[in-house]
Amino acid sequence: MSNFDDVKIYENTLVRFPLPNHKEIKNDILNNLTIGEPLVSDKGNSIIKTDYHLKKKQKSKWFEILEKSLIRYFHPQLVKILNVKEFEIEKAWYQQYEFRNSHEWHWHGDCNMIAIYFLELPYPEHRTQFINKFKDPAEKIHYEAEEGDIIFTNSLMLHQSPVISYKHERKTVISLNYIIKESN
Repeated sequence: MSNFDDVKIYENTLVRFPLPNHKEIKNDILNNLTIGEPLVSDKGNSIIKTDYHLKKKQKSKWFEILEKSLIRYFHPQLVKILNVKEFEIEKAWYQQYEFRNSHEWHWHGDCNMIAIYFLELPYPEHRTQFINKFKDPAEKIHYEAEEGDIIFTNSLMLHQSPVISYKHERKTVISLNYIIKESN
């Protein structure tokens, strides 16, 4: 079980949680990211590989590996932080970014909370960026994150993956859409 002291909260909107067994599961997950395709759009999205297109509840081997860790380490923290007793992962997918790839500003519908797991993050400046739209003017939220961290926030928080600026870097994130169903 993870120590609750490891959890950091930024601007009362982002929760950072280091996944304690990240190093043990990282390669198993990466080796199972076999189904995927590029995603390029006229809106500015350029993702080298993703399985976002798969059906909502379709479970893959990589998700089964991650889900065990989420249940053991992350979900008990959600219960404590949010004071909830029932929630589910509505959808999970991965996205890989390489040189010059990015993902435009967006938010997630059909859920009320999101988690972003940094499976590969060689350079912290390429972590997902968030905007606090409740400040005037709106500004980016400054937070710390590194490979192995999970960032948790509400699904309407605008966020983007900045342009990957190094030729030999690959960033891999796993996105999780949560539905919080019942609080204590």
